[in-house]
Parts: sequence; C-alpha cells; structure tokens
Amino acid sequence: MSSLIQKISRLIKPPKFSTSDKFHIVSAYWLTSYAGIAILDHDWRNLFKMPPIGLKSGSKIKELSRVSPLFASGGMGYYFDGDEIVFILHPSIYRDFYFSPETEVYVAGEFNNWTDAAGNSSWKMQRRAIGQFDGFVLRIHRKFCLFGNHASTAKFKFITAKKEWIEPPAGMANRVTDADGNNNLLLDEKRTGWNAFRFVCEEKRELNSPDAIVWQEPENRHSVSIRTGHFLSLLYSPETLGAIVSRDEKSTTFRVFSPRATSVSVRYRKDGVPAKTVALAPTENGVWAATVPANLDGFFYDLFFSGQNSDNTTMFDPAVPVLDPYAKACVSRDGPGIIVSEKRFVFPKKSFNAPHISNLVIAEVHLRDLIAKHPKYKDLRHPLGFRELADWVRSESCYLKELGVNAVELQPIQEFDAQKPADYHWGYMTDNWFAPASSYASDPAAGTQIAEFRALVRAFHDEGFAVILDVVYNHVGEPNHLFRIDKNYYFNLDFHGNFTNWSGCGNDFRADRPMSKRLICDSLIWMLERYGVDGFRFDLAELIGVSALRAIESAVRARYPDTILIAEPWSFRGHIAHELRTTSYSSWNDGFRDYASKFVHNAVNLDGLRYFISGSPKYFATFPAQTINYTESHDDRCWLDRITECGNSNAENPTDHDRRRTHLMFALLLSSLGTPMIAEGQDFLRTKHGKNNTYLDGEENALDYARLQRFADTHAFVSRWIRFRLSPLGRLFRQRENVQKGFFRFYPDQTNTAVVVFFNDNFAQGKLQYMLTLNPRTENSQVQIPRAALDDFRQIANSEHFDVDNGVPAEPQFAHANGILTLPPLSCSLWIRGE
Repeated sequence: MSSLIQKISRLIKPPKFSTSDKFHIVSAYWLTSYAGIAILDHDWRNLFKMPPIGLKSGSKIKELSRVSPLFASGGMGYYFDGDEIVFILHPSIYRDFYFSPETEVYVAGEFNNWTDAAGNSSWKMQRRAIGQFDGFVLRIHRKFCLFGNHASTAKFKFITAKKEWIEPPAGMANRVTDADGNNNLLLDEKRTGWNAFRFVCEEKRELNSPDAIVWQEPENRHSVSIRTGHFLSLLYSPETLGAIVSRDEKSTTFRVFSPRATSVSVRYRKDGVPAKTVALAPTENGVWAATVPANLDGFFYDLFFSGQNSDNTTMFDPAVPVLDPYAKACVSRDGPGIIVSEKRFVFPKKSFNAPHISNLVIAEVHLRDLIAKHPKYKDLRHPLGFRELADWVRSESCYLKELGVNAVELQPIQEFDAQKPADYHWGYMTDNWFAPASSYASDPAAGTQIAEFRALVRAFHDEGFAVILDVVYNHVGEPNHLFRIDKNYYFNLDFHGNFTNWSGCGNDFRADRPMSKRLICDSLIWMLERYGVDGFRFDLAELIGVSALRAIESAVRARYPDTILIAEPWSFRGHIAHELRTTSYSSWNDGFRDYASKFVHNAVNLDGLRYFISGSPKYFATFPAQTINYTESHDDRCWLDRITECGNSNAENPTDHDRRRTHLMFALLLSSLGTPMIAEGQDFLRTKHGKNNTYLDGEENALDYARLQRFADTHAFVSRWIRFRLSPLGRLFRQRENVQKGFFRFYPDQTNTAVVVFFNDNFAQGKLQYMLTLNPRTENSQVQIPRAALDDFRQIANSEHFDVDNGVPAEPQFAHANGILTLPPLSCSLWIRGE
C-alpha cells in the first residue's frame, strides 16, 4: 500500500504554498438531488484525509470523494497537468452563447494582450471530445501564462475569431469582476484541479432548498451557499439503464437517469396480476435504481418522477406516467413500456453484408406507402405493418426488386407519436429510440413488433437489400417523456428556460451532453446488434452537432465498423456538410437536388454540372460516396410536380417534355460520382398533385401502381440505368476515391448548357471509357468535338431506351459532321468502348 502511495505522490507536483494556509470554500453546486460538488480556493494535497466539510442544515454527508481535474475544469475553465495548463471550454455550460460548427475559440488574457489572441494560432483551442464531454481544448506550458517565480495568478477569458467575448457564467468558481465591471476567469497555480470534491447526502433534498457547505474547523469556520445547475451538463454514468431481467431470470432491475428528481418510482403490472409500485433509490451521477426479486418479462411498466418545478427547467409531475427512454418495446406512444428479457433478443445471424456505400443505389421508402394501394393488401381491415411489408418484399410483386436498387432507406420505424395504429404518420416525431413502432405491430401489447421488425429486416436482406433507418435525434414527439425526466439536461433551452425551435418542432434535443449522446449511441447500437440493420440516416443532423456526430461515429464504428452513416446536414439554424468532410458520414446533397431541377430547364450553366458529376469534391465531399445525390425525397413537392409544365404544379398528366426532362435527370443522377438515392415511385412519374407538405396524407403518399403500368417505359429506363451502374461494366460510376485529374473531359456546346462528357479520358482506370451526352435545351445543340474522339464507342442508351447487350439506335437528329456533334432536344445518351 505504501508503495502505491509513493507512486501516486511522485505524480503530484509538490505545492509551492505553505500547508498551514487556511482553506476557503469558494463555491458549491448541487449535481443531483442527493449529491453536489464543493470547490476550494486552493488544492487539497492530503492523500490520507478529506476536507472537514459538512452541511449547514445538519444533514449528514455520507460520502466525500475527490473529483477528477477534468471534471473540476467545468467550474474553472482549466486544470493543470504537471507543468502544462489545459484550458477547457465546455459549450454546454454556456447556455447563452451559440457555438456554430465554424466558431473558433481562443484563450485571451493578461499573458497575451487580450484581444490580440483572437486569430493567433498559438492560442487557438481545438474542438474535440474529452472523455465523455465535448469541448474546446488548449494545452500549453505554464511559463507562457504565469511568468517568472513570483507570478501565481493571471486573468483570462475565452474569445472567438470574430473577437466576440464569451462571458463566463455566474456560477464559475473563479469568476472575478474588475473595477470596470468586466467578468473574467482567474488562472491560479494554487487551484490546479485538485481542489474539487463530490459530496453525497444521506437524504434526498429539493434542489432549490436553501443549504450551504460549511468548513467545520473552529478556527476557520465559514460557509458557502449551494447553487443549482452548472455541473448538471457534465454528469455521466456508465450503468446499464432500462428494465433489465437478470441472466438467471430471478430478478429484474430498473435504472433511469434523472439527476434532479427527488423521488422516482416504477409501477409494473400484467393482466391478472395486481399492479405494484416500487421506489427507486439514488445511486451515483443522477441514476436511480431498484431491483425486484422476480422475472418480470412481459410485464408493463411506467416511471413516475417527483421534484421541484420552480425555474421552468423542470417539469416533474408525480401523477403522470412516463415512458422509459430505454424501454425495448411500447404498447403505444404513451406507454407503458414492456419489460423484455434478453433471452427474447436472440442476436440475428449475420448472413448479409451490405455493399460499400459507393456501391449502393438507395430508394427512400415509407412502410405503408409501398403497400397501401397494392392489390394484395387493399382489402385488409387491420393497419398495415412490419408483417405485411415483409410478406410483400419476399413476393414476386415487390416493385423494388424490379427497379434494381440494392438499399432501402426506411422512413422512421422507431416508436412515434401516432395517436392510433391506423393513423398515417411519417414517423418524424419519435417517442422512444429503442422500440420498433407499435403502430406497425400486429399485437403491440404482446410485443410482436420485436419479432416482426426483425423478420422485416431479414426479408430485405434475403432479397438483397441493405436496410438504412431514417432516425430522428434532433427533437422528440408527443408526449414529451424526456422533459418530464429532466427538461434542462435533455433539451436546448433559451435563457428563460423555454425550448428552442431550430427543428421547427418546438423541442430541440440537446445531443452534446454525455448522457444524451449515450442515449443516442446505445439505441443505435441496439438496432444494429439486435435487429441487424445496416446503417442510419440522421434527420436534421446540424442540430445534433458535429461534436456529437463524431462521438456517435466513434461509438458505432468501434462495434460495427461498416455501418452506413448518412446525415441530412442542415436545420433551420445552419448547414454542416463542409464540417462533416473530415468524418466518414455521407451527406444528402441539396445542392445537387436544386441544380438538377434547374438544369433540365436549361436555367444554369455547366460549371455546376462539372462539380456535381465529379462527386462534389473539395467543399462538399472528400471521397465521392460522401455525397448522397438525390432530386426528390419525402419533403416538399415531388420531382415531377417541381419541374412540370402543367398548371398548379400538378403532374397528373405529365407532358412529353416532363417525361423527357425526367429521363435527362436520371441520366445525370445515375452517372454522377457519389451515391444516388431515388424516392419511392419517382421512377414511374409519381405525382402528389402539387401538394407541398403531405406529412399526414397517407392517401396522397401511397404509391399508385396504376402509374407503374401507365409509365412502364420510364420505370424500365430507370431500372436498366440502375442495373448498369451496379454491374461490373458500370464500375467507372462507382468510385471509392476521388479521381485523378484528367479522368473527365467536358465538351460544352456554344451556349455552355449542353455537354458531352468522357469518363476515364486519361485511361487511368484501364481501357473502359464512357461518353455521356446531356442536352437540356428544347432545340438541337451543337458540340465541337473531333471525330476521332468518337471512334469505337458503342451506344447503349438514348433518351428512351437502355440496352447493354444489343445497343440502341441513335436518335434521328444525333449526327457528327464537319467536327460538330448534334445533340437532339431534351436528350441524353450513354456510349461505351474498351470492353
């Protein structure tokens, strides 16, 4: 033991101050309703004895322990690591300052002439994950901040590149105010991070009840009032959460994270068994727990939370049942949760390996849209769900197999807030992230959604489709269960405690906090591990934030390295595609979407086409598949209604120009580097009759398979393009890395709107070459091009047909004479040579 103490002692820099100095408590905060943190004015170096502190109210402290310097930095903005100072800014503590992905933060102080630090790389903080926390970090030798042997303190503050001062919150332990009213932080070599202690009370208390921490030595007796909040955002627990049936199936443990509750209970029941209520006890770091000596598999359960509601940051109501965020199945959006034994979650056998994202063609689909109007199911009386879709996927009538895509992106299937199972819902108002939607289950009270969703994933896999889930972690649905657990911890709030609304749904989830990130990561891994899905598309990922997205990426890939990760990289607040370039996320490319609709109307020049067909390099993507190219998704008007010549944006009866422009678009979409995504029914000229928002309109969204027959030629055209792209012969479209300079050669027409594009023009990837022609004009376009450049090319696609084996005839106007290639109006074509 003495040897261990000696080793620890050698790691601690000896104090430069007298051990007889008097200690003072400078601040104290409640962490939870039963624990808090006290910060001293200088380091406590005694390894054998804890500081003599107690509670003014007389309540006993049953446990006192030193906290890590990293955690202590949340109250000071720094800690010492030997001779280095580690400055840390925790964004979640600064509620009244928005840190965008572009925000650059610098350390400014007396030691670097304050504002001169802004823009100086020596004082720039790096944004990264620090343990379980997100923050800005700068590690620097103490000699640059505390000069000489006599300087022991220095004032500092955080500043942005735009010279915006980031005001330290009132709760910071070392905040000091100068004579001019400026608030700064004090760097003090006597407070290195060894000056913070966690105390645990014997009894739970109201967070806002008055109390103080007392230094109990008679000659130095003093007290400091205990504040609320501040460190709340840094709490983290690794405990397994939820309702857990023990492996021997002899007991069931309930655990939930609710740091500011003063009491938590669980009520569990089952048909024929009287309901029982059990109180949970506080453990550590905001977690409450209780164990029942019984196997409660199949029981229903609700949680109840009590606490103080005095500052608009809590919404406790002991009379309201709350759905456990870790419930593995739910009866409905309101709950109750269903306790599910691990033995019911047999790990799916991994017989399917999703193709690399560069080898995907994705179809965005909605469970009920696919089958609601299918003849096979039109007479069913019960709501369509997982079971019916799985049956359809395995049938010969599954149109997705005819289309040829090899991945589906399912609109949300996690528990969402439809009031009744029969209600149509897009699913973007999620109530629980572990539970498959009860609305899609044949018997939700029996938990059939578990086996039925697993069977759906298996059906897709057996038929050759990767399964990507559209997931919503930027806001939650109604009822809002999380805000009854802890509103301030789980949600972005303004200075008055009101929800922010950058999602448009009124309750933006705060993903940057440790237990919020853990909730996201745990639920994603659960879907990968227990259901075998292949990836995720993150709705409004900008609100989740780049730091949290990086942490999610790291956690998921540590367990499942090949997981497909796709971001919708915007919200009403901003756009983060550029920042995501340094991650492995792919991003929906809204620039491609907007360009394509203008291009087919001859309303843009070819500068954008060169950029998008090359995989949106540099600004948007660092590798081609990092751009998800698409022209229609569930949101807003569908493609055909956006580009139609028909009045009121209603393309029920599309014109010939509408159809040819759609073929032109598909040629561009499926030949561009990146990963293409099409929307359900887009290949057979789907229309929503001009409606812009069909969120709850199941009748309008359901696929009309009569149009599949009516526009069979367009469907066949798209299907053959997809099959070619995914074939060995289509490999030049499926690049994993950015192509070399000279891979493309562009020959524009005189108007710079029509083009001939050569792929692999430099033969860097073998002898195979393509020639693609695109003419969005309603008259012939003439392209100056040498005749020799066209030699030995074989045409496999024109504006109406695609035939690799037999080739297709050139359109009548298509001709080369006198060095000029004529492209027909609203036309596209694809040619190959070399194989």
